[in-house]
Amino acid sequence: MCHTCLDCNQPLVRKSHRGAAPQYCSECRARRVKNQQEQYRKRRSARGLDIRACCECGQPTSPRGKRGPNRLRCDHCAAKRQLLQQRAQYQKSKGRHRLICQQCQKTFTSCYASQKTCSKKCRCLFRQQRVTVECARPGCEQTFECKPAHIKKGRRFCSRECSYTPKRHCQNPACRKLFRPKHARSKKRPWMGKGLYCCRECYCDHRYGETRPRKTYPELIVRRASRSALATSLRKKCKLLDVPFDPECYREAVCERDGWVCQMCGVKCDKEHLGKNRKPNPNAAEHDHMVALTTPGSPGNVFPNSQCLCRRCNNKKRTRSWGQHRLDLEGSIKRWENEARGRRQRSSRFSAEIQASAV
Repeated sequence: MCHTCLDCNQPLVRKSHRGAAPQYCSECRARRVKNQQEQYRKRRSARGLDIRACCECGQPTSPRGKRGPNRLRCDHCAAKRQLLQQRAQYQKSKGRHRLICQQCQKTFTSCYASQKTCSKKCRCLFRQQRVTVECARPGCEQTFECKPAHIKKGRRFCSRECSYTPKRHCQNPACRKLFRPKHARSKKRPWMGKGLYCCRECYCDHRYGETRPRKTYPELIVRRASRSALATSLRKKCKLLDVPFDPECYREAVCERDGWVCQMCGVKCDKEHLGKNRKPNPNAAEHDHMVALTTPGSPGNVFPNSQCLCRRCNNKKRTRSWGQHRLDLEGSIKRWENEARGRRQRSSRFSAEIQASAV
């Protein structure tokens, strides 16, 4: 995007993309500042107030705020005076501290008490130096090189494996497994704190005995858990609901029969469930039962009761039976049984033997 000056309509060139875009060019900005200073002087003179001149160059000063007296110096003289003060302060404290270089062992003066070397060359050599240290883990007896700053920060081991807690044997006589304690001491988990047992079961078996009472669950919860486990697949769900199940009636077969076209909205469905950026695809083809399997008297997972729907229409339909224009349940169960019987006979070993003998 090209920006232009609001006064002269000249194109502006931004030095950086950070911050807001400039509204005026350098010349127009200087002219506006000068006009503001003139207006300020006129207002001061109209109110009967004097405009103080710079004590060094004699130019009129410009205020930085609405309150308080005028400044003694103009902006240029104030910046120059601040620079001179900084240089004088540096010269004054230049030889204040007398130090010894940690690289060449020479005496030098500096204005900083924390300076370690006398020159840039010594500083580079001091940063590159290494110290040989022995590993602090008992039994390792290996030496490694590192910087002095790393030793001050607490490095004591030659590798990450040496810094780990050594493995121990589980105190349970029936286990005696090697493990590495990782958890801090806790009142709720005493088997973790002292690092004597590898797991909670070993702690309880060694302390209370293997014949301790186990935690039991009510029969109703166990029955519900078993029923939910049965419903994890379509076959088990049909068995749980006591409805017919055709093993050849799966998603790809139903969608191929319908030409991968949604039977409610007519959109061309996609074969993949996920679209770009691994997000759910609303046009993904899904296997839908016209009469839901949970509905009493449902025909079950058979071809006459199956259709191809897109994800959007399937989410709208849910377990309802509306919108089923191609549903024909009259005699569908008998046709399904006859077709299934014929498929079983054609795929049986006896049929294969007959075909081989006929050839």
